[in-house]
Amino acid sequence: MTARLNVNIDHVATVREARRAPEPSVLAAAMICEHAGADGITIHLRGDRRHIQDADVTLLRQAVTTYLNVEMAATEEMVKIAIATRPDAVSLVPESPNEITTEGGLNVRPNLAIVRAAVNRLRELKSKSKIIILMTDGQNNAGKLAPLTVAEAAQTLGIKVYTIGVGMRGMAPMPVYMGGQKVGYRQEPVDIDEVTLQKIADMTRGKYYRADNSQKFQAIYAEIDKLEKTEADIKKYTHHDELFAWIVSPGLALLLLEVLLRHTIWRRLP
Repeated sequence: MTARLNVNIDHVATVREARRAPEPSVLAAAMICEHAGADGITIHLRGDRRHIQDADVTLLRQAVTTYLNVEMAATEEMVKIAIATRPDAVSLVPESPNEITTEGGLNVRPNLAIVRAAVNRLRELKSKSKIIILMTDGQNNAGKLAPLTVAEAAQTLGIKVYTIGVGMRGMAPMPVYMGGQKVGYRQEPVDIDEVTLQKIADMTRGKYYRADNSQKFQAIYAEIDKLEKTEADIKKYTHHDELFAWIVSPGLALLLLEVLLRHTIWRRLP
């Protein structure tokens, strides 16, 4: 089993917007990635439109034949775009106008009302399965809502939650920081709340997995991918490069040379 690779092409658009020109093309970049074997394309449509534009999302939805994942904030504006363009996946991410790039994942617990509103709207996208993959390497130590409360909300919305406990068993090296600088590592016990993760998966008809090495992690994602399939009609566009000219041109050149020589020094006599 192998990992799947989605290529993020946001910064192709960053260069394009900086140049205020049509090139480089995000469509061409996506086609190159797919041709090279990428499993999918990821783009982030930000509220400030600093790189990817609305037209890019529409164009890529029409052209990408593998898997299109659109990252966006949980706002009504972005949800409307997702409903209109129908990407294969929507990833809700936090946004800050002062950040250079996305600085972290979305903390669902303190933003539950916002996430619930976005997910409710995205339910208009007719899909046979709606899932969340929850990965953690420790205990719940942030947010005002208990994890099981969030699981109840997912259950109400008909969303399966696949939970993954990530990390080796026993002791693991953890980085030590002093003055904001990493100065070394120390061994600390791996403390994953597997009981809660199992309950969340059971409540939402998902499944709990434990990944203590990279091979298991890849196998888990491959299994979830097999379990959650939705058939869809997708327009496919194929780009053909006409290469016959490279073969025909030398032949035509020789034929023309033969015609010219026939009427000059190698002219045939009657």
